[in-house]
Parts: sequence; C-alpha cells; structure tokens
Amino acid sequence: MTRLAAMVSWLQGTRARLFWLCLCGVVLALGQPPFQAIMLAYPALVIAIFILTSSKRFFLEGWIFGTAFFATSLSWIVSPFMVEPWRHGWMAPFALLFMAAGLALFWAVAIRVTKRLPMRPFAIALTLSIAELARGYVLTGFPWGLIGTMWVDLPVMSLAAWIGTYGVTFLTMIAAAMAANALFNKGRWTAVVWIFLPVVALLGAGSLRQGVVVDRVQPYVRLIQPNAPQHLKFQREFALRNFEEAMALTAEPSDQIIDVVIWPETSMPFWVDQAEFALLELSDRANGAHVLIGANRREGRGVYNSLLVVDPNGQISSIYDKEHLVPFGEYLPFSESLSALGINGIAAFEDYGYRHGTSNPILDLGAAGRALASICYEAVFPQSMRQSEPRPNWIAHITNDAWFGKFTGPQQHLVQTRLRSIELGLPIARAANTGISAIIDANGDVLGSVELNKQGRLDMALPPPFAPTLYSKWGELPLLIGIFLLGMAIWYRKRRVFH
Repeated sequence: MTRLAAMVSWLQGTRARLFWLCLCGVVLALGQPPFQAIMLAYPALVIAIFILTSSKRFFLEGWIFGTAFFATSLSWIVSPFMVEPWRHGWMAPFALLFMAAGLALFWAVAIRVTKRLPMRPFAIALTLSIAELARGYVLTGFPWGLIGTMWVDLPVMSLAAWIGTYGVTFLTMIAAAMAANALFNKGRWTAVVWIFLPVVALLGAGSLRQGVVVDRVQPYVRLIQPNAPQHLKFQREFALRNFEEAMALTAEPSDQIIDVVIWPETSMPFWVDQAEFALLELSDRANGAHVLIGANRREGRGVYNSLLVVDPNGQISSIYDKEHLVPFGEYLPFSESLSALGINGIAAFEDYGYRHGTSNPILDLGAAGRALASICYEAVFPQSMRQSEPRPNWIAHITNDAWFGKFTGPQQHLVQTRLRSIELGLPIARAANTGISAIIDANGDVLGSVELNKQGRLDMALPPPFAPTLYSKWGELPLLIGIFLLGMAIWYRKRRVFH
C-alpha cells in the first residue's frame, strides 16, 4: 500500500476526518486579513476538497468545515457585545456560535448536493461557489470574508474588475479542485505541481489588467479620524470634547486648498435638527470646503443613520440615509417579540433600531465631482454599490469601526472596501472613527492612511477613476455563465455515467 493510499484509508475514520476538516477550516480562515497566510490557506482548501471528495457524511462534514472557518474568521463579532458587557455581554458567545453555525449551513447544503454527482472535486467547487454567492443575498445577505478575499494584495484580485469578488472565489475553488483532483487520482508529486500551477495562472491573468483613466476629477480631501472609543462615544462630556478635537483637526492649515472634509459615521454628537449652530461652526472651520459628516437624524417617529453634505455656507445641501442596515445591530427583526425577552439591537434607538433609508446615494459636490455615499456595512455588498446611476467619480465611505474591535474586524472591513474600488474602478475616501481611515486608488491599493486606534487627519488628492469595469456593467453575469458551463459539464458527465 502506498503512502497516499494509507493516508486515504486513515482518513476514512469519522473522527479523523472531522478533525482534519475542522483544522482545514481554521487554517483557511488565516487567509483572511490581517493574517493573509495564503501559503497555508490555499493548501488547506485543497486538502479540505480532497477529504470531502471521499465523504460519506456530506452534510456533517461540510458543516464542520464551514463552522470552523466562520468561527475563526468572524471571531471579531463578539466585540460589539462587549461595548456594554453588563447589557449585551451574555450574548457574545452565542452570537459567534450561531453566526458561524448558521453560515456553515450554506456550505453543508452545498456539500450534501454533491452526493450523487460525478467529478466530485469540481462538483464541490461548483456548489461551494454557489453557496458563497447565496450567502451574499439570502436573509439580507452577509458576504463578509469570501474565500477570494485572500488574494487582495496579489495581482489575482485585479480579476475582480471583470468578475467581482464572487467570481474570484469561483476561480479559487476551481483551482483548488484541480489540485485536489490530481491529489486524489494522480499521486503525490503530480498533485504538488497542480497545487501551484493554477495559482501561477491566476497570478498571470490578474496582472494583465490595466485601468484606463477616464477623467481628472481629483478633489483634495481631508479625512478626520476622531478615535472615540465606543463605550465613551455618546457620553456627553467626552462627546463634546472629542467633537471639539475633531473640529480642531478640521481647521488645521494645509499646503493645498481642501475641497472636501470627511468625518466618520455618527461623528456629530447632536441630532441633526438641533445642530444648526454646530454645522455653521463646522463649515467655518472647514474654510470653504464641503463637509461630509455622519449623524443621527430624526424624521417623524423614525431614526436614520445619515451622511450629511454641508455646503460652504453651513447649510445641509444633501442627505443620504443608510439603506442596508445591520440586522440585530442597527435594527431588530421581530423587534416587539424579542424586546419583550430583553433582546435589543446593539446600536438601536428606542429599542427598535434605525429605519432603512431610501435616498439617492449619489452626492453632487460641484467641482469635487459626484461621490457615491456608503455608510459602514454597506461597503460589504458589491451588488448594491455597482447599481448607482449616474456613475460617480469616487466613493465616500464613512464608518464607525469602533464596534468591530481593535484588531481583525477593522482590518477586514478595510479590505472589503478595497475590493469595491477594484470591482468598480473607483477611488475611495474612507473616514473611520477609530480607523482605518484611508485613501484608496482604483486598483484597491491604499495610498495613505491613519493608523488604527489613533486620532489624526489625512490630507491627500484623490487618484483618478478608471473607465467602467466589466463587473460594474454586468455584475455577476460572467460568474453565472461560468457556473452554468461547469454545471453542464458535470451534468453531461453524469448522463454518460448512467447511460
């Protein structure tokens, strides 16, 4: 018996298989920021597909693999519950467990579907890709930490301009399936070649992309990072002092004329309807620049998480209300029933949370061009950001990442934002309360930033936008065509097997 055959035989044991799939899930998660251990994560994906190819407990093994991945990559999700631990802390472990186990159901179902399919490694790649796409849409969607994200700092990620991050995830799955298939059928040394050959091909394909600059709208932007800890953010004395410190950052002299000043999400410590004098003072400190600032806004009985555009006269010229809210964070599904049990939205007002906005996200800033407004969690969703018309010149993203902890959460959120710049071919000005505030070019590269958990500002001219990308025009259509073609190949093979 060869070593490979012996390994396959040993892996037939249920406990061993579950252990290795759990380990593969954990190691695969290390491909996500801030670790981005691709040399570990990609082989872990190959090994997981190799193990799943000979599965006899499809649903269970897929679920264990997924739960380990999501529990590791989303470990930051306990952070929001620890802002007020006496109120929400008891929910933290349950939130992580239920989130990981729930998202893993997508993978479990995907693996179960392959039970009677031929070309098993490729069938797994197909169904897992569909599962990753589905979790971006089902039940409001949560496409955080897609497998393809591991390539963000390599040329491979440039392919997102053509096929999106979902498409890069699909190609990653196919590459891993090719390696797993070689490992299963062709022996150890051939498999080693196949593990790295698809990666080399992906790197080469990604390096072919060259963005074409289409206009020279390059406003000079000042980003403000107040660095207000979430547990102090709305305590009156601290909030007023922090607001004044941020105003001082706004007023600091610059070698260049500032066109736009951007403050983070919910950084104004007043209700909008009570902020007339504060906005006049802010406009005066901005010295003629437009100011984009996040604020809580009341309208009737509703509360909105808003981005205000304050013109050089101190008047609000535009308002964008956040549309894609965080379930159980900014609003509470089944609010009346859950509130009766003492469960409330973490960032909720009046226990029931924010209202969904319906305003146009395109902000006309005159000579500073058209900006696409994006608030916090909205930057995670490529499908919603690409649908904005007319096409913006740049993206203004404001966020309060104090909710996401001080390590993995904010860094993963920054990477989600970088992916949007690649997919849409647009530069991004990102203002984050505790960081990471950054200027990002249309290739997804960070040109300048303010360090995480530090107060400060960043002055920089926005780089120019590129021509509309294939993804911005066609969205997931190229991916769906690829899924269809692979599905047809598997179906054709199945027909031949049974005939």
